Amino acid sequence: MSQPYISKKRILLCGTRYGQSYLPAIFQSNNLELVGVLAKGSDRSIRIAEQCGIPFYSNVKDIDQAIDIACVALREDIAIPIAQVLISHGCDILIEHPVSRNGIETLQKQARQAGKNIHINTHFPNLPFVTQFIERCREQTSHQPPLLIQLHCNSRTLFSALDILMRCFGEITVSEFQITDLEHYKMCCFKLNNITAILIYQHWRFEIDDSADAPLGHQFTIVYPGGTLSLPSTFSPLVWSATVSPITPLNQLVSTSEDIQIDVSTIVHWRKIANQKALQELCTDGEEKDRPSQLQSDYTMHLCTLWSELFEQLGFQECSQT
Repeated sequence: MSQPYISKKRILLCGTRYGQSYLPAIFQSNNLELVGVLAKGSDRSIRIAEQCGIPFYSNVKDIDQAIDIACVALREDIAIPIAQVLISHGCDILIEHPVSRNGIETLQKQARQAGKNIHINTHFPNLPFVTQFIERCREQTSHQPPLLIQLHCNSRTLFSALDILMRCFGEITVSEFQITDLEHYKMCCFKLNNITAILIYQHWRFEIDDSADAPLGHQFTIVYPGGTLSLPSTFSPLVWSATVSPITPLNQLVSTSEDIQIDVSTIVHWRKIANQKALQELCTDGEEKDRPSQLQSDYTMHLCTLWSELFEQLGFQECSQT
């Protein structure tokens, strides 16, 4: 019996530094096909194109083939003008975070006119323990609102941390914002949907921009009347600590979602799955609608606006590695 024909989405990879993390997600999906690489011209970028037997482009205006989706993994000042050209070329866009309010406003306006979709890949909410945390937080909040929200993040993870919070609590508003400087960190007290919130924010980074310079990745603690829900880190099982009372069963005081050993290969696999999910969501959005999803557009605009307002106050500073 012959296999059913699957129409593959033609993918253009823009940028190969972080962009190369998309390769396993594309290669191991039966409805995606990498058909080109757009980059400045590093040995890495040229080698990827050669190994895949696909065209390499150093100028977006030289692209002369049909593209369905462009994965734009470049910093915003470079990404926005490239994405604009690709939208006019007929592409849906999956762009890496963070994206400012002005940047997403520019892209959404053009995308609406062209009938194309813009999604931002924040990656981290699609990792397994973060997904579990979001689901448990929604469930718990439906029964009783939080008393206190605490989070830790850094200048690179602020955008995705806000996305995680929005997936937990819906559209969020921030008010009564107060900042205390603590050398390379800032402590921020504010109201999040009228709930008291505390943010510990790492606003420095080394000259070498890698994960070693970011001890504060994502940490969340949500305090409810009945207990505390915690996500100690991006790759850690969530923990529920029940409020101690005479009626609390002893075996329900503290529980974790899972007890597993996590190694580098596991994290790489999770990252692949997260990027696949981001790509498939964009594919679905493009196939099921004749025009961009207004709900998706509104969510994205709110997230980018929130990040722009907070990052303007928090920011980051360069710091030499010693």
